[in-house]
Amino acid sequence: MKIRVGVSSLKNYQRMTYSLASALGELVDNSYQAFIDNEKQLKKILKKNKEKLEVRIDYDVKKGTLTVTDNSAGITKKRLEEALFVGNEIHRDNPLESLGLYNVGMKAAAIWLADVWSIRTKRFDEDKELELQIINDDLWAGKDEFIEQEKINQRKNKSFTIIHFEELRHKFTKRNIDDAKDFLQSMYRRVLNKSLIIKWGEEILEWEDYQLTTKDNGSEAKWPFSTQGMDGDGKRREVRGWIGVLDSYSDNPSRGAKAVNAGIAIFRNGRGIITQPEAYRAPSIFASGRGSLVTQRVVGEVDFDESEVSFEKTGISTFDLNLLNHYLGGHYSSHDIGRYANRRAATEEVVDETADDDSIADAQNVLKESNLSDKTKIPIPPDNIIKKRIERTFASVDKGKIINFSSKPYKIELYPEYDNESAPFCAYNSPKKNLIQAVLNMHHRYISQNLVNRNEYFTFVILMIIARYKIESDDRLSMDNYFEVLDSVLKIEVKSK
Repeated sequence: MKIRVGVSSLKNYQRMTYSLASALGELVDNSYQAFIDNEKQLKKILKKNKEKLEVRIDYDVKKGTLTVTDNSAGITKKRLEEALFVGNEIHRDNPLESLGLYNVGMKAAAIWLADVWSIRTKRFDEDKELELQIINDDLWAGKDEFIEQEKINQRKNKSFTIIHFEELRHKFTKRNIDDAKDFLQSMYRRVLNKSLIIKWGEEILEWEDYQLTTKDNGSEAKWPFSTQGMDGDGKRREVRGWIGVLDSYSDNPSRGAKAVNAGIAIFRNGRGIITQPEAYRAPSIFASGRGSLVTQRVVGEVDFDESEVSFEKTGISTFDLNLLNHYLGGHYSSHDIGRYANRRAATEEVVDETADDDSIADAQNVLKESNLSDKTKIPIPPDNIIKKRIERTFASVDKGKIINFSSKPYKIELYPEYDNESAPFCAYNSPKKNLIQAVLNMHHRYISQNLVNRNEYFTFVILMIIARYKIESDDRLSMDNYFEVLDSVLKIEVKSK
């Protein structure tokens, strides 16, 4: 008994979560991979013809057609048969370094894009060209044989592939097209206008590099990293890259601080998988809301060649993403990145007109999905119980770990607590005038759930204990009860989305 897969199953490709950019990305991948596979020969040919590797995209909105043309290696008859074979694996010398993954890219993208599509191609080392037209309705009807046309083309050292789409299944607006251009520029930024030119009609797509701010020593605000030890399931993964801070008052603001420019771009084998303008917002870094300076300024690139990539190459597995989030958060926290991200000139205005709306929406969603109402119903313990809890916290903290803050007339001695997860978020003491001591729980749920980043956590608590000292020294109100209530409220549990 055989398990058979009918060609009508290809209809499922119409339901793929492609965008115009991701579908075109599959076709650009094929063109560039063909160049990589035949790089030595093609470089000589392109140089002789005074050309560079080029992929051109032509969209005719009136005719409802889309054409993708390249001058790459062309496709042999055998390789074309492999590419159209459902479930077949294309054998390569270096499969782990290939841009392709599942041998579905061209088929899936074509079926998603149009109901009628054709391929015309010529290999650089052959004297004939092939042409093949596929009509999706014939596929759904069970037809699995499409006759290719062959004709002699004796133009030596000339190769091309033209994929033409008719009866498009989607109408692409100007916004769709602009987004596609942005994503393609971002996806192929490593090679764009170096070893690959992408044209949209006559327009050459270009990638402008980031405009980063500078560190105190005048160097670029960029913190590189590299690890081979990222491990969560027994499989060691190599991850390398950098995190930086965009300059929000540069001479080239188009690539400076702006939400669409920020975020972490994730690459596999040099090709962008998750990139600007919708780059990865690691919760361990970007927990402060979409309107914050961190969200608008922190940027980076990650090479994660061993990641598990989604079918349409627009994401990586949840498991790999969680590992990456943990690693990036540690790298961010162990350097001074947050301080640079939150620093700005006195005349600078970074927040756009919708930033507050986005931040408010984020806060509303957090509270809506939390158990805040249950927390506020818990009775307040007696004062003597609260006092004993604070005393126990101070007695158990490591006094060797002290962080000094000074803001005249106040001196603050902060003891971070890393061992006692049940400690209150902040225990307070003032043994003499203008001296404030505090124990800060660095394992508190409010920070472990990434509801705030570590930079903001320290700042928030320092300002809070100064306010408490002021209120208490003026004999206006004891804040122990307030801290007890706040400790409970800060432990809200937010449901994962």
